[in-house]
Amino acid sequence: MLYLYSSKAIFIKKTLLLLVFFIGIFISCKNSGKHLYRIKAGDKYGYIDKEGHLVIEPQYVDAGKFSEGLAYVKPAGKYGYINEEGKYKINPQFDKASDFSEGLASIVLNGRSGYINKDGQIKINPQFDKAGDFKEGYAYVRIGNQYGYIDKTGKLIINLQFDEADNFHEGLAKIRMGNKYGYINKKGEIEINPQFDDASGFNEGMARVSIAGKAGYIDKKGRFVIHPIFDKANNFHEGLASIVIGNQYGYINKKGKIVINPQYDKAGNFSHHLAPVEKIDVGFGYIDPKGKYVIVPRFFDAHEFEDGLALVNGTIYINTKGDTIFDTRYYRLTDAESLMAGREIFLRDCAACHANDGGGLVGPNLTDRYWKYGCGDMKSVVKTIKNGTLNGMPSWKKYSPQSLQKVASYVLSLQGTTPAKPKKAEGKECK
Repeated sequence: MLYLYSSKAIFIKKTLLLLVFFIGIFISCKNSGKHLYRIKAGDKYGYIDKEGHLVIEPQYVDAGKFSEGLAYVKPAGKYGYINEEGKYKINPQFDKASDFSEGLASIVLNGRSGYINKDGQIKINPQFDKAGDFKEGYAYVRIGNQYGYIDKTGKLIINLQFDEADNFHEGLAKIRMGNKYGYINKKGEIEINPQFDDASGFNEGMARVSIAGKAGYIDKKGRFVIHPIFDKANNFHEGLASIVIGNQYGYINKKGKIVINPQYDKAGNFSHHLAPVEKIDVGFGYIDPKGKYVIVPRFFDAHEFEDGLALVNGTIYINTKGDTIFDTRYYRLTDAESLMAGREIFLRDCAACHANDGGGLVGPNLTDRYWKYGCGDMKSVVKTIKNGTLNGMPSWKKYSPQSLQKVASYVLSLQGTTPAKPKKAEGKECK
């Protein structure tokens, strides 16, 4: 009985350990799927999550997107890599850096490009004049004026011989010889003879190519599946491609049939079944694959959706319903450099009404807890400065979004300071 009891106890213990192990794996996998989005507040970059929560404070003068769990950042003179918690995984030490792809990232040291792994170890010594990302096991490199391809050990697999080269996509890579584009396979063999004036990589089984000023689409044998009849064209995404006839954008399907009539001044790729399109008189909005507006036009700039969010107007992330998730214009800057820039604007344009120290003259005191418009929040201050007020404060719409953000942040930094001659409180008290 004692032996049976011990076996049962051991079995239960092992079962519990396995359960904990698999739960750990599940949680780890779930967390590893976190997607962070780059934002620019003032002159510094940071990151938010999909819900619009600030995850990494804006603090870098340059930054890349997260790829394979890491992002390159430049806090000052050199580039390093951070993880999704904002901690340095690879300390700043490189002159230039790029996204990780297939476990390696190209970096530049002393004018030469090489590759590092995720531990920051140099895996391929800096020796190239230019180096691309690894795709499908290969990366293009350039020495002098000639391009070739290396594998992940740094071995030159396809000799330096091309005037231009691109990443491998779906087994083929676009190359240029002289002034014509063609395609090679992974053995370096010419698969489609250089004959095109322009070309793209393969996507969804086809590549966009141009001949004599007209664009069409070829298959992997180099045969035209959609004849070159368009003035411009882009790759297929989610089964549709934007094309230009005259000066208007529309969309075709993979049979070359126009499914959304040319009517737009600009058009982007479909992602999440939405594509950004612009009509100059109304701005950018997003349409579905039938050409129906899902997000009504109201933006002066718009990008494709990425993992559920899209950047519009350079500062705003929206979701697929068009709701604002994060707006960097209303992020309060606190770094000394931004506040100094805001102070310069304030002294030049605002002090005449609010006094140099913000104590108030014709305009209200900006140092107390009383506000005539809004309640001392960043959004209200930005809108008041930008639009002006009915009682005589001029509009400052000439300011760029960055300048508005800096001067508004400086105004809020005056809260709680002691001016020389504070004006009597006006408006409502905000705590």
